[in-house]
Amino acid sequence: MATTYEQVEEWTNCSDDAYAAVCPPPTPFEKQLEKSVFASMSEYPFDMASDADCGWESMFDFTCGFNVSQRVDSGSNARQVLLNVTANPSTEATESTDTNQLVHTSNKRITFLAHGSYGRVPAALVAANIAWTTQVETNPVHFYYRTLYPYLIRSTRAAAAFVGASPSRVALVSNVENAFASVLNSLKHEWTDAHCLAAFDFTYGACRTALDRVCEERGCKLDIIQTTFPISRESILSDFTKYLHAHPERDSIKLAFFEHITSPTALVLPVKQLIQLCRANNILSLVDGAHAIGQVQLSLSDMQPDFYATNAHKWLCNPRGSALLYTHPKHKPKIHPLITTWGANKGFHSEFIWQGTDSYSPHLTLYTTIRFFERLTNGDPSSMYTRNANLAKKAGKILAHVWNTNLLTQDESMFASMVTVRVPARAPILTPSENKIDDCGTDTCQISDLHDDLISNFQVEVPVFTFRGKRYIRVSCHFYNSVHDVYTLARSVLLALGYREGVHDAFGRLDDVIANGGVVV
Repeated sequence: MATTYEQVEEWTNCSDDAYAAVCPPPTPFEKQLEKSVFASMSEYPFDMASDADCGWESMFDFTCGFNVSQRVDSGSNARQVLLNVTANPSTEATESTDTNQLVHTSNKRITFLAHGSYGRVPAALVAANIAWTTQVETNPVHFYYRTLYPYLIRSTRAAAAFVGASPSRVALVSNVENAFASVLNSLKHEWTDAHCLAAFDFTYGACRTALDRVCEERGCKLDIIQTTFPISRESILSDFTKYLHAHPERDSIKLAFFEHITSPTALVLPVKQLIQLCRANNILSLVDGAHAIGQVQLSLSDMQPDFYATNAHKWLCNPRGSALLYTHPKHKPKIHPLITTWGANKGFHSEFIWQGTDSYSPHLTLYTTIRFFERLTNGDPSSMYTRNANLAKKAGKILAHVWNTNLLTQDESMFASMVTVRVPARAPILTPSENKIDDCGTDTCQISDLHDDLISNFQVEVPVFTFRGKRYIRVSCHFYNSVHDVYTLARSVLLALGYREGVHDAFGRLDDVIANGGVVV
């Protein structure tokens, strides 16, 4: 029998105990994953105390069609089959001796420090995504009528628990832009030319474009809150408070937009305090948490934003095409998805769960991704957040020391698993016109020639951008990254900018750091 929308609402909103009686069983592929990859991860747990290279890069090895790789455990020298899985549930795992890692078109290993850009999906989760797509094609009619909704609800409930929220408040969407568009499109009819929206001056360009579009349609104003420098948590709160004080008629401010972790600048904003300021002044809060899930501990029920969206494909490593939209209960009746279809007027989840005939595999894989993440961290995701944040901060200190530059902020509490470091000037050369930094001189953040040089000539993938007239590199540190990746980046940037070993002191500083085990003296 097909799942009804009444069941969608009931199963999403019921207690955990009640849901246990209707939760769908694991699929054959999920059972296989539990016996192979997950069992191996439990046997050889991730060392959260180490920032050394322990072979976890192999989780992204696709060279054998998911029959991939082995890890050498540094302590026991025991080989571990991590990802020897296929999209065929009947295929048993077999050990492979292929040790290739993520490769560039030149067949050289890439040092990947750009996880924050589009995420990166382990091969096991790619296989899980393909397994769902394969299951659809066995019998699409049966799948869409009877299988899809129960498993989407399972993913919704797992994701809600992971971000510390009631499943009644969480809907699955394709990405955060879709979530923001749904919220803004639902609310915009309440706004007029007497109203304004607010956002910080470093707001991510795509989000600012969405806010601009709504203001153009409704005639309202987008207030850009100027931020002071140097940036700190205190300065952010002070800048927002000053903005509020400059608007005694605060009823005109209908919504404030914040990033939880800014892009591309990688600053963790004090969102809980910003949300509290909004609530105290009767301003709706819309939070862009694109980088949050899988990078920082979330408790949305404690944070209490009006709206919050986060991408599962970034730091949670889920296949792309799945994100979460949190909506405070008092707003649920008036928030609708961009597509109106069969679930219209049947409830919040009924409207969002079906957005037309599409591939829902990334949503369905989300349950497995969360299981994967929990197994990887031995049931304690916060330990990974701490490990990655410590590595990122270590990277920032190393790079700033070696390059003789500085971090974007000296407030370390504003960095989590990413850190932003000023790029050094080009090495002195004979041609004056070439002896300058290619900064754009504006707040526009662009990919520079340095990025292309690093990936083409040094096989290093890392974002390079200009912020307020200065050029920065944003370093992302996830579980597969190590301090050795930081050393590679430090040396590659120097070489790309014309520095030469034996001539410039920067290489001596790098050698000293390596000799001291990554400690800056």
